[in-house]
Amino acid sequence: MTFSYLRLCQLASVWLIATSTACVQVRSPQTEFTVQVEPAQQQGSYTVTGRTNLPDFTWVTVQAVRNLNAVQGNQKPTYSILARSQVEVREGKWETTLNLLQPSDGGAPLEVWQGNRSLNLKPETNVTFLAVTDPASRSLNISEQQAGKNLVARFTADGKSYLQAEQTLAVSPPTRSAERAAPPQSTRVKVASKRLQGAPDAKSQNDAPLSPKEFLR
Repeated sequence: MTFSYLRLCQLASVWLIATSTACVQVRSPQTEFTVQVEPAQQQGSYTVTGRTNLPDFTWVTVQAVRNLNAVQGNQKPTYSILARSQVEVREGKWETTLNLLQPSDGGAPLEVWQGNRSLNLKPETNVTFLAVTDPASRSLNISEQQAGKNLVARFTADGKSYLQAEQTLAVSPPTRSAERAAPPQSTRVKVASKRLQGAPDAKSQNDAPLSPKEFLR
């Protein structure tokens, strides 16, 4: 009887420990990651900043992307990466500048896709600025409130997680500048010369010495 009672108490203790352990959940802290885009002073440049509680020296890849649609034919919609930059997190902040325009042979700077005149594409009016963290081995959790603010958590094929934040701005692409005008060709105009009545002959005017009367004038 005593042995059965002790055995029952041991089983009850094991069950309580297992139940208590099962109820304990260790939740990883929520990860913060924001992105903010502002026009810079230089035309076509934008300052991209963000805040995060990720460790220092975490790499963030920032891209500016414009979607392009085919004007005609069966060509599928595509996109163009206008600019890209990588920056490290320092003291919970990161910042970089993207220049969306590139020098062109025609004069004014253009977006990179505009350099190929054979592409018959219609650009969308918006540019999406994407900020992506390097994949991390630990799980990156975000709150529902953050998830509704253009922030998503994604996973790589090998199970690592990374964050992607984005902001969209209305940025009209520059218009292609007109071709450089050809230099004006010089035109020769023939003018018939007629000696004025009473004027001395040009040759005698150049070669003949002055007379004493002309010298005294």
